[in-house]
Amino acid sequence: MTQVISLAESRRWETVEIRAHVPGMGHLPASAEYLSHDLDLTAGEESLFSRYRSNVQRNIRKAEREGIVVSEDNTAHGLREFYRLNCLTRREHGLPPQPLRFFENLRAHVLEEGFGTLLLARYGGKAVAGAIFLHFAGKAVYKYGASDRRHQELRPNNLIFREGIRDLCGKGVRTLSFGRTDLHHEGLRQFKLSWGATEKTLRYVKYDMPSRSYLSTKKFQEANPFECTLSKLPVPVLRLIGHIAYRHVG
Repeated sequence: MTQVISLAESRRWETVEIRAHVPGMGHLPASAEYLSHDLDLTAGEESLFSRYRSNVQRNIRKAEREGIVVSEDNTAHGLREFYRLNCLTRREHGLPPQPLRFFENLRAHVLEEGFGTLLLARYGGKAVAGAIFLHFAGKAVYKYGASDRRHQELRPNNLIFREGIRDLCGKGVRTLSFGRTDLHHEGLRQFKLSWGATEKTLRYVKYDMPSRSYLSTKKFQEANPFECTLSKLPVPVLRLIGHIAYRHVG
C-alpha cells in the first residue's frame, strides 16, 4: 500500500481505493464492505448440478417444462433485446440504465473477441431474461443480468445460470465470480449461495491524500434516497438520464 500511496502522490491523485482481497490489508479500516461469491467449476457441470440447492434444481426443471429456451445470442439484435430487459431491471432497482452505446462497445470489443457470452431466455419467441458472462484466462464473472418480472414465475433466470455454467465449463473456465453483494441484500446472497458458491467478505480500503488518512464508513451501505423516485419514471426518461449522467454515476 505504501508504494501505491507514493505513486498517487507523484500523480497528484485525490484518493486511492483498493477493491480486492489483498494480503496484509486486513488491519486497515474499510471504507465499505460487501460480500463476494465464487464458484469452482473444475468438477464439471453435471457434478455441480447435484450440489445445487433443491429449490434451484426444481426451478431449472420448471423453466424447462414451461418451454423456456436459452441460447447464446451475441448479435446486434440479441444485444438490443438484452438492453430492453436491462432498462426494465434498472428501473426496478431505481437506477438509470447504461447508454445503449456502452453495451454496443462491450459487444464489439469483448463479446465479439471471444471474451464473453450473452445468453437470452426466450418464452414464446420473446426474450424474458438475459445475462452477460465475461471470461479470460480461466476465470469468469457474471457481469450483467436482466429480466422481465412479469415472467418471473417461469424461472428463466435459473435456467440461464445453469446454461451459463454449462457453457463456461465447456470452455475450460475454472472459476465463476457472481460479483459483489450488498450486506443487506439477503435474498441475492441466498440466490448466489444456492449454487454452491463460496462466500467471502470484500473490503474496500480508501486513502485520502489531502488528509493522509484512511477513510472509514459504515459497513452497511444505505440505499440511495433517489431510488424510489427513479423506479417510478418511464423507461424513456430513465434512458435519457442514463445517457447524460452515466459517466458520473454509473
